[in-house]
Amino acid sequence: MSWVFEFHRQDGRSFKFDRMNPNITDLAMVLAGLKPLLYSHVAQDEVVWIRSLLDFFDLEYQLKRRKNPGSNNAWDLFAGLKGAPLKRAVELSRAGKVREPDLEWSALLGYPSCCTRAFAKNFKGSDPGRDVVPFIYKQTTRKTALPFYLNNIFNYSTRLNGTKK
Repeated sequence: MSWVFEFHRQDGRSFKFDRMNPNITDLAMVLAGLKPLLYSHVAQDEVVWIRSLLDFFDLEYQLKRRKNPGSNNAWDLFAGLKGAPLKRAVELSRAGKVREPDLEWSALLGYPSCCTRAFAKNFKGSDPGRDVVPFIYKQTTRKTALPFYLNNIFNYSTRLNGTKK
């Protein structure tokens, strides 16, 4: 099945989404003001496309080549609206904070501190699996339907690398 979404700006510029990319949900959250920063890995063959996408939306971004690019994910991507804390995010990344449930790092990505603390208290090691979201949801006192934009939370939790204590 083939599909294409095309976005048009008032200045006449347009951009075609012609592929499914895991960064799209985070990007939508940044554009909607629900998340301050997008952090992800980008494959070498996606760099040109992702740059043109971010330029189309006038986002500030930094692409940093990864030291040990596993598989095809050769670049770390940091992106946000004008004034986003990109410099601080890059500093924390270089300090290794992306591999632990650090409160500052998690806040930059828009995750509530209560969820980050719950993760830090109950998960450690190399792989949280998919138990982290149900675990945190069970601890949530006010049960509501989860917003659609949380679909990417499994993507984030795999970056934290923890296992249940």
